[in-house]
Amino acid sequence: MNIDSTIQKRFDLATRLLDTHQHHRLLDMPLWHWLQLDHLHIPVAWLDRTLREVLRLRLVEIASTRGIGAKKLEKLVLAVDRARIAIAQDDSAGLGDTNRSTGDHASESIEFPYRVACDAHFLGAKHACLRGLDERGWRCVAQIVRHHGLEDFMLGRFAPSLRELDRALWDVKIATFTRRPLSELERLQSYGSVRLRQSICQVLSIAFVLNALPICDDMRLSLLAGPIAEANRWLAQLLPPERQELPEMQSIREGFLRPLLMQVENDGNARLSKVAHSRIGDGVQPATLREIGTEFGVTPDRIRTLSEQAAFILYVRWHEGDYLLQAACAELSDRGDVTAQGQLLKRIHDVLFGKRKSLFGASGSGLVYE
Repeated sequence: MNIDSTIQKRFDLATRLLDTHQHHRLLDMPLWHWLQLDHLHIPVAWLDRTLREVLRLRLVEIASTRGIGAKKLEKLVLAVDRARIAIAQDDSAGLGDTNRSTGDHASESIEFPYRVACDAHFLGAKHACLRGLDERGWRCVAQIVRHHGLEDFMLGRFAPSLRELDRALWDVKIATFTRRPLSELERLQSYGSVRLRQSICQVLSIAFVLNALPICDDMRLSLLAGPIAEANRWLAQLLPPERQELPEMQSIREGFLRPLLMQVENDGNARLSKVAHSRIGDGVQPATLREIGTEFGVTPDRIRTLSEQAAFILYVRWHEGDYLLQAACAELSDRGDVTAQGQLLKRIHDVLFGKRKSLFGASGSGLVYE
């Protein structure tokens, strides 16, 4: 990889710290101390390396490391820049300015279990080490989640993939965990070690991302799964009353329906997505339950169940999509635009945001029709 000359000069300037500040205490801080906004872009293997260890390497060695491209190299050098400035000013407050999640100075919020939360986010519940998590750290995590108003959301809403989360946890409110101390969580009924570990890791992951992202008007939108965020943006552009033109059918299919079906497939499977697609029709006559059942070799009732399961996934991931889409359909109807576009949006609503059934049967919360 060709290294930009400006990046090289910035890194060379920082390496001179080893000559002029060989014994400075900040050189032995782990790299993650300098990555408040940038650690999501750095391979996890680098996060525990000290600044001294990084500066002893040549930039070309770092650039040739697997998992580091041009953008990640820029983020790493930016972290080094912040450390260089802090050391030059001998200002230990350079360890992160202000903690955006709690409003406290980072030096006063040292209880945030960064390393544990980092493991939970990058490694997942199976491999994360939770031994460093104590009551003080858990209170800090709960405070961050509460500060952003996320406690009433379902645990599965912000999961990297619902497949990695026990299905009985998908629609459990985050407050179930953040409003209890760790010692009480261990005594929760119906929560074995695996389910409890998944729950704690998911909450830690949410807090980790909140602590990493720059401040924005609605942090919750930043946490949405990629396809859901794409569908949300498309629908937001459709809703303003001053918008007079109708969206093209292709725009509805590509900008709205495609990401929703992609999310259903990511969290469920390809069959759920295909059943939902057939039920919607996508601009053609929707297939009946019997026709789809014949194609898959199952009964119409089974196809109805699969369709309800697809809707349950979107209920967990983006339950407000139900109301937003209803508002969009009503807006089109008020304009007198009962067209093919309006009909397609209504079918999307009826299939993907209508009746919904949990993916687990009697062992979970069963039917959640609303």
